[in-house]
Amino acid sequence: MNANKLRKLLRDIVQMYFAKATVLWSEGRNTQPKKPYITLKMASAGRDTHYTYEDDNGNPCGFISSKARLEVNLFTNGLIKLIPNASPLFINTAVGDLEDFCNFVTSDKVMDICDEHNITIMQSGDVMDVTALLDGVEHEYRAMVEFEVDYMQEVRGAYGVSTDYSSSEGEEKPAGFVPTPSGGRTEEQYNSEIGYFIEVETESEE
Repeated sequence: MNANKLRKLLRDIVQMYFAKATVLWSEGRNTQPKKPYITLKMASAGRDTHYTYEDDNGNPCGFISSKARLEVNLFTNGLIKLIPNASPLFINTAVGDLEDFCNFVTSDKVMDICDEHNITIMQSGDVMDVTALLDGVEHEYRAMVEFEVDYMQEVRGAYGVSTDYSSSEGEEKPAGFVPTPSGGRTEEQYNSEIGYFIEVETESEE
């Protein structure tokens, strides 16, 4: 697991609940979609400085306990109540709708998904009503909540960038070497299998 994979997993979980709404990352939004929609924002909240190392069939494998903050914003039209001979009445349901999502996150089914990917999602603070008045006329119904996410980064190889080894559980190898979208990781680093901690371990046994 890394931050990019975590982003995808978290978005999938949010979309699972808000199946009929648009879910997108706030920094990637170019045009405002139709309501209801949800924006997500994730930020790093730190990671341990010490790695837990293992030997996976002769390949160095490290695990780093990491944290992230997830901000979830719900934008909605609320409940529209029709009144005879009068304008429709709009009821703000943003807070209640987002509280229902928080209950979904702590459900047994979502907990099973989290356990499968070795992450935990904990609500951090109450759901906040951040409704705003637009142009002095129309209210934008909006609620926000934050979560703290714990996950385990996995690094492999001598440079900590290789991931195409089969684990002892028989996981499939992904496709070959691919650099990061930002130009990181070389093929030499990716294919390196002997790490420093393995060499030290061998010397100490002699």
